[in-house]
Amino acid sequence: MRLLALFFTFFICSLRLQAQEIQVGLRTGLNVANVTDLNAEARFGISAGVVGNLPLTDKIFIQPELNYDQQGAVEKGSILGEDFQVRYKLNYINLPVMFKYYVEGGFFLQAGPQLGYLIKNDMNIEGESSGISFDLDDTKKFDFSLGLGAGYQYGNYFVDARYKFGLVNVYEIDNSEDNFQNRVFQLSFGYLI
Repeated sequence: MRLLALFFTFFICSLRLQAQEIQVGLRTGLNVANVTDLNAEARFGISAGVVGNLPLTDKIFIQPELNYDQQGAVEKGSILGEDFQVRYKLNYINLPVMFKYYVEGGFFLQAGPQLGYLIKNDMNIEGESSGISFDLDDTKKFDFSLGLGAGYQYGNYFVDARYKFGLVNVYEIDNSEDNFQNRVFQLSFGYLI
């Protein structure tokens, strides 16, 4: 909670200092997500939210966001000749604070922390004969990750690609040495007002 309070304090201070030059907008995109140590395939999902663009200098900006992100993984297998797949659905409300550096001609690099709050954590088992769905009680509610990326802005439109490294073991499984961390590649585009 202290980290979240620090993000909001920094955001509010930046708003007061740069109020006349702030841009806000919308962003949407595609997530290609996985969870380490699951031996699973990627889960494709959406990302959508609001974004701000706060100048610190003519080349350095802070980009706070508030996003809905579908994450998780998909595991496939076979038991007694019947194929099945397990969909781990981890959907978050994420608050990234990206630091952007405009290199030249609209191209930018970005990096920053992200705090996430889990709003959906279920697992669907789909087979040839039936489907089962249940909530996972052993999932942590908060996630923290670091994001790195690059993008291009043309006028008020932008596109960016980002990779997010989860730092939290999201599944608390007794006597397990596995480390289940979110990994997400994100491609998004947006519009700033």
